[in-house]
Amino acid sequence: MRKMLTVAAAVALLAGGSVALGRTAGVDITKNGFGDRSVTVMSGDSVSWKNTDTVEHQVVVDRTACRLSLQPGQSSSCMFTTPGTFTFKDPTATGTGFSGTLTVAQNSRSVSLASSRSTVILGDG
Repeated sequence: MRKMLTVAAAVALLAGGSVALGRTAGVDITKNGFGDRSVTVMSGDSVSWKNTDTVEHQVVVDRTACRLSLQPGQSSSCMFTTPGTFTFKDPTATGTGFSGTLTVAQNSRSVSLASSRSTVILGDG
């Protein structure tokens, strides 16, 4: 039974692939703009924007479906699956601090499974 659970967990991890290995980068939005104006993630990762200002802010990432509207104290995220370089901005704010660059690199993380047995038996065997 223990072996079967281990194999099932390994299969679930492999089936989930990049989602199981995905990570989240965080960007604060202040009254002066984005805390990080240059963000790099791997495909399958998410970026979370948190509004730490006292007014509403928006986040728009060009050439993606990522469009966020954040009230003070709110946060939300978008997942990026396509590698490339994208611009993110707050179209409602003025100033140079309200734009940045998002680089999505090809996912290079991997999962390796090793076993001391050459045969895996599923079931009552």
